[in-house]
Amino acid sequence: ILDNIKNITELDEVLAFANKLYPNLNFVFGGDGDDKYSRKFWIDQWNKHPELLLFAKDNDKVCGICLGWLDGDFYITVGVDGVAVEQKNKGVHEALF
Repeated sequence: ILDNIKNITELDEVLAFANKLYPNLNFVFGGDGDDKYSRKFWIDQWNKHPELLLFAKDNDKVCGICLGWLDGDFYITVGVDGVAVEQKNKGVHEALF
């Protein structure tokens, strides 16, 4: 199932998945603060453009994400994307884009 984030519970699930995808980063997706990858930032983006916060689920488990934001008036920045190992080469990533 491909969809955009509809509520805070889904947002938190997606951010937890992002942290599993990228465990070696020097910041936490959905962490405290006001930085670009904080939970507050993603809530703000969800309120502005929920259609840019996409995820895939398989058996009620998040298995892919593509999170972006409007950058200025004309550009979309994709801040994080990826799929679970078991979903690679199945077209999930391409479908999210």
